[in-house]
Amino acid sequence: MPPILPIVLYSGSGRWSAATDIRALIRPKLPAFWESYQPHLRYYLINEGAYGPEQLAAIGSPLSGVFGIETASDHRALREADQH
Repeated sequence: MPPILPIVLYSGSGRWSAATDIRALIRPKLPAFWESYQPHLRYYLINEGAYGPEQLAAIGSPLSGVFGIETASDHRALREADQH
């Protein structure tokens, strides 16, 4: 299989608190004999709320531009975000 990189892009207002291994999120809890057949897959969390506007602007990546567009409060902020 090719490499897999699962990414969670979180933009919610609350703090991210879910487990980072997908196995821990499987519900309902399975019988013990199924445990060895369940996937262990960690994901990379990108938490938009962990960065302020200045930090995002300093990063200057396409992802920081996406975050800026999502959080723009007016047309000026939207134009500035579009520049990143």
